[in-house]
Amino acid sequence: MTYPLISEYVEAVRNAEDNFDKLRNLRPVTDDKGNPVMTSGNFAVVFKMRDEKNDKLYAVKCFLKDQPNRAENYRMIAEELEFVSSSFLTKFQYLDNELFVDSANADGEEFPVLLMNPALDSKRQKPIGLSIWLIATPAAFNSSPKATSS
Repeated sequence: MTYPLISEYVEAVRNAEDNFDKLRNLRPVTDDKGNPVMTSGNFAVVFKMRDEKNDKLYAVKCFLKDQPNRAENYRMIAEELEFVSSSFLTKFQYLDNELFVDSANADGEEFPVLLMNPALDSKRQKPIGLSIWLIATPAAFNSSPKATSS
């Protein structure tokens, strides 16, 4: 299966209310230029999103490449994590055919996403661990990271 380009996902996320199925209440967090806050790698692009109804932050992972058994693998991981209690793990939900993307290159129009909740301190409902860094650090969602020299 061929997936959309990052630029095509950006356009779909900009109009989240029209392009998500179950996640229509999410809106992209934008930078000072109005661009969605995101980061990308070899297999996916991740957008920082805010729920319009409850103001909670989420990360939405959109896939760039096919991986065999992806849906089943995420389902099995989620099942196993139900039995693990750790403040450093975060809940996630794999949603098949969740995001409509108008793509000239991809096979199909609706694509899966992974919705990830930030890990929160159960008493204060504040982000903890890695989630603090991911939410508070713009560079964690920078679409054009700067190279560093050693």
